[in-house]
Amino acid sequence: MNQIRKSEDTLIEIEFSKFEAATFIFLLQHSPSTGYKVAKGIGTSYSNAYKILKSLEKKGYVLAEKGDNNRYRAIPIDEVLNILEKKFNQRKNNLADAIADLPLIENDQRIY
Repeated sequence: MNQIRKSEDTLIEIEFSKFEAATFIFLLQHSPSTGYKVAKGIGTSYSNAYKILKSLEKKGYVLAEKGDNNRYRAIPIDEVLNILEKKFNQRKNNLADAIADLPLIENDQRIY
């Protein structure tokens, strides 16, 4: 498996869609790029590329340089990891809070 595919698969395991992962990896290597260049690079339609770019921008993983031809760039991977860590910690805290309110059986003596 090549390094690009391995990187995309890892992003998919975390939270990216297949096309989001391909787009993000493409932008890491070819920033800044227009939506047209992204579409050609990942093998999708022009309109689909812009939907993916907007999704990544909304999630905070891509920055858009507005102008006649919008150009997009991936944020540094360290920033992606920080965003993911914050999301994980928030979900972890939400789960801990939700479970804290559940009536749980105390003193379960069985061995597992």
